[in-house]
Amino acid sequence: MIASPFERTLYLDADVFVMTDVTELFSLLDRFDIALAHDQERNSAHSAAIWRRPFGACFPQFNSGVIAFRKTAAVTTLLNAWREAVRDNDMKRDQSALRELLWHSDLRIATLPPEYNMMDLSSVLRLDGASIAPRIIHHYQIHRTVKGAVPGTIREMLGPAAAEAIGRMIAADRYIARAESRQPWRLARWRKRSLQARMAFFKLMCRLFVK
Repeated sequence: MIASPFERTLYLDADVFVMTDVTELFSLLDRFDIALAHDQERNSAHSAAIWRRPFGACFPQFNSGVIAFRKTAAVTTLLNAWREAVRDNDMKRDQSALRELLWHSDLRIATLPPEYNMMDLSSVLRLDGASIAPRIIHHYQIHRTVKGAVPGTIREMLGPAAAEAIGRMIAADRYIARAESRQPWRLARWRKRSLQARMAFFKLMCRLFVK
């Protein structure tokens, strides 16, 4: 991240999948220095881990898999200190050091909502039309292979049920629909939709999830 030549950078781990346009994150950096989401497994051993001082649950670890940041002297100082902390302490996980360094910094931090770093995919099957669609999926299954090949679609990575649920959520998301100059789908009326409407949804799914 330190070597990024850009004034504004969006860092993504290797096990993430961007579902829709997220360029608005760069606009967020007009007001903030760095943007990232909280770790979603906050009661796990690694998320509750302490580096040099303990913190309460009100200032949890941030997940380091999705980070948007500006190239400023203060951000570069933080990134250098983070790298040195991980290296000098032989850390297997880096988020406890990141949390403490952010605590002591004067950076303007934007806390992203979980849909920009969606890790709990089981929740996707429980969400309805009032829930906002995931923008970035972050899951270990993206690392796996299918019959020796790296999966290329969400359906291959996460299975048909999760893929269809995410597709419905994207179709119903008011923010995405507004950006695409269309009306959001109303999922509660899905079963009553005409064949033409179902075909339109199928085409949307193909555009999103098929190579």
